[in-house]
Amino acid sequence: MTKRENLFLWFPVVVWFGLISYLSSIPGNVISSKPSLVPSFIPLDDYLFWGHRLAHVVEYGTYGILVLRACSLRKTKPIHLVTILVLSVFVFLSGCLDEWHQSFVPGRTPELIDALFDTIRQIKILRATVIAEFGLTEFVEQITITSTHIRR
Repeated sequence: MTKRENLFLWFPVVVWFGLISYLSSIPGNVISSKPSLVPSFIPLDDYLFWGHRLAHVVEYGTYGILVLRACSLRKTKPIHLVTILVLSVFVFLSGCLDEWHQSFVPGRTPELIDALFDTIRQIKILRATVIAEFGLTEFVEQITITSTHIRR
C-alpha cells in the first residue's frame, strides 16, 4: 500500500477525531443552554441528557466506521471478529483520551462511563456495518472461526 493510499484512508480518521476534540473543548456553560430550535415543551434536562447521548452515538459510531475503513485494505476481504475487537480497543483508548481532554475544559468533567458507552455503541455499529457489507452468514462464520482458534 502506498503512502498516498494510507493518507487517503487515515486522513478522515484524523480529521474526525479532531472534530470530536474540538466539540469536547466547548465549555460546559455554552452547551448547557437549549438552542431556540428545540421546542419549549422539552425540558432542558431531557434535552441535555438525550442530546449528549445522540451526539456520542454519531461521533463515535462514525469514528469507528472510519477506523474500520482505514484498517480494511480490501473490501472483498472478510473482516474478522478479532479485527473488530482490536479496533474497539483503539476507539476506547481514543474515547479515554477525549474524556481526559475534557478535564481541562471549564465546566466539563471527564466520565469514564462515556468512553465505555462510546465503545459499546461503536461495537454495535461496526457489527451492523460488517453484517450489511458481508451478510449475517459471513459474520457468524467469522465468530465461529475466531472462537475455535481462541479455545485451542
